Amino acid sequence: EYRKVCEEIRNELDQVGPDACTLCGLERRKFQPPVLYCVGMSCGMQKVKRNAVYYTMGSFQNIWCEKCYGKLKEDESIMLDDGSETRKSRLHRSKNDSNPEETWIRCDGCDSNVHQICALTNDRIRNPGEKFFCPKCDLKNRKDFHLTPAKYIRRAEDLEKCEMSDSMEEGLTKNLDKEYAEKAEELGIPVEEVTKADGLSIRVLSHLAKKHSVRDEGDY
Repeated sequence: EYRKVCEEIRNELDQVGPDACTLCGLERRKFQPPVLYCVGMSCGMQKVKRNAVYYTMGSFQNIWCEKCYGKLKEDESIMLDDGSETRKSRLHRSKNDSNPEETWIRCDGCDSNVHQICALTNDRIRNPGEKFFCPKCDLKNRKDFHLTPAKYIRRAEDLEKCEMSDSMEEGLTKNLDKEYAEKAEELGIPVEEVTKADGLSIRVLSHLAKKHSVRDEGDY
């Protein structure tokens, strides 16, 4: 069954158009549009609808819908979330109609275009001027395909902890202990004899801290 599915995928890729990605077979790989929220009080800080007009300073930090923008006064300063101030006249008119797409990269081996995400690469991890070979060409260029397992110097448990990882790890341990106790009762055996998942570690590798000031209606 697995070979049958692989064969079907190969046949589909052989029929893709010249402008399609040779890895996924799609011409356009779109992302979910960003969700924008108004910071004004007239609309109750609601989400900005798709294709609706909004006003901003050029970033997604502070956004006003048309209704809340109309309530802003020309002669009053507007306090932004980062602590800076601006005026109504400095806000730019924009439209919530963006359709972000995955960027392309050309293979230096077969001259085909592939999506960066399909090739598991991006501009941040490649060195400037470095040649790029798509996975298909990379396999052809390898003289010896006997790969050795990577040697990992650090394990998850060796990474730095934080309050969030400690809280998540503690919650996981409590839930697992509860499940073990229920399983032992169901099987009629001591909880020590229940097969357990050992060595589980949770670490936060990336996070974004964003401060949002909640002000009175008169400050908008």
